[in-house]
Amino acid sequence: MIEKLKSLSVDELELGMYVAQLDISWIKVPYFRHRRLITDSNDIKLLKAAGVKTVTIDLEKCKAKRELADPAPEANINLVLNPPNDPVIETVSLKEELITAKAIEREAFKTIGKVHEKIKEGLSIDLTDFDAVVTKTMESLGRNNKALLALLSKSQENDKLVGHHFRVLSLSSAIAMRMGYNEIQLELLALSALLHDAGWVKLPAQLFAKRKAYRPNEKRLIEQHISLFKKTIAQDDTIPELVINIIDQHHELCNGTGYPNKLTLEEIFHQARLLALCDHFDELTHGLGEQPGILPKKALGVIYKEVEQGLYDETIASELIHIMGIYPLGSAVLLSSGEKAIIIDLNAHDPLSPVVRIIYDRAGHPLVDAPEINLAKRKRGELTRTVVKIIDPSQPGIDPAGALVWPEDEYDEGDDDDEE
Repeated sequence: MIEKLKSLSVDELELGMYVAQLDISWIKVPYFRHRRLITDSNDIKLLKAAGVKTVTIDLEKCKAKRELADPAPEANINLVLNPPNDPVIETVSLKEELITAKAIEREAFKTIGKVHEKIKEGLSIDLTDFDAVVTKTMESLGRNNKALLALLSKSQENDKLVGHHFRVLSLSSAIAMRMGYNEIQLELLALSALLHDAGWVKLPAQLFAKRKAYRPNEKRLIEQHISLFKKTIAQDDTIPELVINIIDQHHELCNGTGYPNKLTLEEIFHQARLLALCDHFDELTHGLGEQPGILPKKALGVIYKEVEQGLYDETIASELIHIMGIYPLGSAVLLSSGEKAIIIDLNAHDPLSPVVRIIYDRAGHPLVDAPEINLAKRKRGELTRTVVKIIDPSQPGIDPAGALVWPEDEYDEGDDDDEE
């Protein structure tokens, strides 16, 4: 059926109209998708505020539906990217966006968990179930991309596969936005992130995050999670072919030593190279494989060495290191004053001087008021402080009060009883 499109002034836009195209770049839009059914008058106000003058509407669509169009096959391997965006996007404060990010995380856990249950039961899945999660994740990253990244370092012992999918979605999307992915490329990557390890639901649960050496037969079994995805979930003809290809390649390594097909860098889709690195980073930091989890800073060091060995895409790894920062949000640090603190915000123009919350004084006593200090903006008469190193709160004697953790309660509206 041929679409009937019509251009009109944004002032003529009304509720019930389906927007097919805007006259500004997608990155400037106040919500993730250009294509959108207008159901709220506030949407129109937001478009005007963003500078939209003209919109193209689809007269045939009375309700929103998924419109995924794979880029031309030859464009997928050597993906043409738009100019990089600023790595730190802040239209609202981190503290404000963290409240929203926590709510998005809870909703995502529920949605991903329900999809996993469908897969376990052999039921078909509906990709539109992911619409709200993908849209809200992209919108949060657009308002302040540090909020969802701050949640990456949380210790989540009970979420395992569900949490892994959401964290990889958040991290890969943040990097892709910085690298200039367009709207369709982002959406396809997001779906790949949300489904990349779905084949694991068909495997023994105790193998995921085992944190002990796998036996040879266990390794062979684990590597089947990709083929299990292709034999079961990917048989659904609603899943775009590119998403299936990205998932098929997300354990390939650029030097040809990965699996299942030992592809080399030029043969691996850019999206798959990005997904592979984010998947690996989350596995390292949360101990989802043979080894216990390690600090984000140490994980970045591991990845840096692996890039030198030719395992991962150097450009993507550079963006990962850049976006995570020298001192990732939520890191526990030792200050030059002898105090111990937690990093609660970053200074984009002075990455060596983050905003910290001091938890222990120089004598090692917990502070009741836990003051917040911006290391880049020393007040008159205030002690000069710098970060000496990142410390591991799990080590003996480092955090006796158990207080060197991200202050999530402060940013959490409501309770977490419904969280996975």
